[in-house]
Amino acid sequence: MIALPKIEDPRGNLSFIEHGERGACPFEIGRVSWIYDVPTGRVRRLPAVPSPRMLVAMSGSFDAADVRLTRSDRGLPIAPGTETRLGHFATNSVAMILGGEDGASEPCQCGDMPDSHAISSVDECRVMELPRRRDADGSVTEVVNGNPGIPFDVRRVFYLYDVPADATRGGHSHHRAQEMIVALTGCFDVVLDDGCRAPRRFSLNRPYQALYIPAGLWRTLDNFSGGAVCLVLTSERYSEEDYVRDYDRFKELTAHKQ
Repeated sequence: MIALPKIEDPRGNLSFIEHGERGACPFEIGRVSWIYDVPTGRVRRLPAVPSPRMLVAMSGSFDAADVRLTRSDRGLPIAPGTETRLGHFATNSVAMILGGEDGASEPCQCGDMPDSHAISSVDECRVMELPRRRDADGSVTEVVNGNPGIPFDVRRVFYLYDVPADATRGGHSHHRAQEMIVALTGCFDVVLDDGCRAPRRFSLNRPYQALYIPAGLWRTLDNFSGGAVCLVLTSERYSEEDYVRDYDRFKELTAHKQ
């Protein structure tokens, strides 16, 4: 098992996975999938593939071969060419599988990129229907880099869990990073602000839907239900330079927006 980064906070815990020194992922992310709505007693099979994978219990618990996965801050590596049986799913469990190819790419140089705050709009945001495969053993949704309909390649995954019902998360914008936000379990709201138009509120409650957020928008998350898990897929690996955490600074960056 690999210990994944875990940032503890009274507003809920956050873990993240990315390739490189910070993210504890031994490969570049090429696809992200999650399994949910598995009936009691059913077994899911992960077929052997030529690329490495990592398995995480995002909610609840289940067995992977002879290993019990119970924690969101632990990842189980699966070697290339290995078939894996998943079983003994607890109620409302969600299994996330990261897959990809070995290799690294250069981190983003955000200082060399155009700033999105002056052009982004809340009108660009939308709730996307993601692929959903359903059968007697549950449902699977998958996001694959390079597929039509996916607005960017995923370079980093992070997720919020153990969030109190009265907590508010977010409170920042990005110069460059785009995001897709998914309610893996439970529900919550996302409020988006472009500094010019009226903010828009989106309610998320389906694991096969994602809210697309372009760079340059201020976001807050609230109204979390009990046991909610918020998955965020991002276009960039972590860089503190990409964040705007002060709302007054955000308003300065968007002041000349039409």
